[in-house]
Amino acid sequence: MTLVEGLITGIGLDIVDLARFRLHYGSEDPDLMARCFTETELADVGSDPDRLDRLAARFAAKEAAFKALGGGHRYSIHRHRSSDCGNGSANTCLNG
Repeated sequence: MTLVEGLITGIGLDIVDLARFRLHYGSEDPDLMARCFTETELADVGSDPDRLDRLAARFAAKEAAFKALGGGHRYSIHRHRSSDCGNGSANTCLNG
């Protein structure tokens, strides 16, 4: 699909295996977290016991947006941010 202003350019879908996500991100290695999440995202998820589940959901949303845009080298997962709209839906913001 091509990028046309105001039109859907692609569809992206991603799911995350929570057990695997917890295995890789459970230690919350600062370098790994910084590669995948913005400081705002890390602050938004809080410090509750379900923090990693929230990060996994954001990671899946970002990956889906990445895929919808065609992936590749033009887009980078760390250059866009996913946020909770407060009603259960997500918002993805692209930068750069």
